[in-house]
Amino acid sequence: MADDHRIDPDDAGQRLDRYLRKLMPRATLAHVYKLIRKGRVRINGARGKPDTRLGAGDLVTMQVGDELLAVPTPGPVAPAGDVAASLPVLHEDDDLLVVDKPAGLAVHAGSGVGSDHLVARILAYLGEGQARAFRPAPAHRLDRGTSGAVLVGKSGRGLRGLTRLLREGHVEKHYDAVVCGRLPASRGRFTEPIDGKPADTSWECVARSGDHALLRVRIATGRRHQVRIHFAAAGASVLGDRRYHGRPAARLMLHAAELALPHPVSSLALAIVAPVPDDFLAELSRHGMRLP
Repeated sequence: MADDHRIDPDDAGQRLDRYLRKLMPRATLAHVYKLIRKGRVRINGARGKPDTRLGAGDLVTMQVGDELLAVPTPGPVAPAGDVAASLPVLHEDDDLLVVDKPAGLAVHAGSGVGSDHLVARILAYLGEGQARAFRPAPAHRLDRGTSGAVLVGKSGRGLRGLTRLLREGHVEKHYDAVVCGRLPASRGRFTEPIDGKPADTSWECVARSGDHALLRVRIATGRRHQVRIHFAAAGASVLGDRRYHGRPAARLMLHAAELALPHPVSSLALAIVAPVPDDFLAELSRHGMRLP
């Protein structure tokens, strides 16, 4: 029996093979290629290729066993309590959601994370959409201990636009960070590669107390642990960063405070500000500093 799937705008733009993998999570990639090769998957009545890009309104007709046609549903369950309270929203429109992640909350599911993570809260907040394969998702991640603004693609075109903006360096990211150690100046820039890839971190000191310093940090690239690695290499690890030998603190003293970017669909300029959380301010005060 043929099974028809009309492509929703949020599913548009995907390669045929990737769309099929999402519709058939039990099928191997080799099996998906075999179905396409044998003509058991058609687009608007014609044979497709694995790399064919699907358009909104296209009709994908599949002749496969029912045991493979299990549309994947989001694994995360809604966290207990008020979803709105657990997911502070900084900006929302039809294509883009920007949320304020608290320190200590992982972005994605994983070992030792459990059912409460940022993706689970996003899906609980937004509910089910009409798309068969697309799910709203963060376009980037923050470390578990870092708080602050996270960009989420609410629609397929929104997520694709965010991915492009991040890849092309059109998203400005500013952090508040507290480090412990002697920095060589009141401002500076680190350009040492991370994992063999270019990495660019600039910073300015806005307050000092002993050998602790509150910094405003801007990153022009988005390498994993970039801020933490660059400052640890300079002998001034982020406070609370156990992995990179930072001094103990109540939390990792790193907060994604501001994002500036063109809207991923309309290109209108956006400036997003994530308020500095109370636990960050409390730790800052404990070390004799405050925000300017």
